[in-house]
Amino acid sequence: MKKLFTVLFMYLMAMSANAQYVDLGLPSGTLWKQENESAGFFSYGEAIRNFGDKLPTKAQCEELKKYCTWNWGWTSKYGEGYTVTGSNGNQIFIPALSNRPAEANVVYNEGRGGWIWSSTYEEFYDAGEDRKVPMPCALMCASHCVDVINCRVGSGLSVRLVK
Repeated sequence: MKKLFTVLFMYLMAMSANAQYVDLGLPSGTLWKQENESAGFFSYGEAIRNFGDKLPTKAQCEELKKYCTWNWGWTSKYGEGYTVTGSNGNQIFIPALSNRPAEANVVYNEGRGGWIWSSTYEEFYDAGEDRKVPMPCALMCASHCVDVINCRVGSGLSVRLVK
């Protein structure tokens, strides 16, 4: 079974290497992959282990939010989500694939938003625990807003690569 998983993972990585990256005219020159990684939800540890420095940083997520136009809508290929248009007119689509919270093994918010891991890990004040805790950042693309937030390490989120 482990060998099958390894072969499947290598195949997915090869497919990822051939995927198209899109120039959205961002000031940093960052190119965003046209589609999410197709293997579903990843915990933060899995995302870092499998994709490392190909994950966007918090700064790259904030740049995407700031310099692109975000339009919520529906497509026949992906369903609901955001069409993200760069200053040069090029586009990517971020589907509302939902997320899997760390404390539950169920999918939440299906059709209402998409969450994408960043590689940035920082101290965040957790009011529930009344202390600072280290948490990774993620790009939250909910139907009502787009923001860069902190998520629990065990949460299952999508992965979108950059270069």
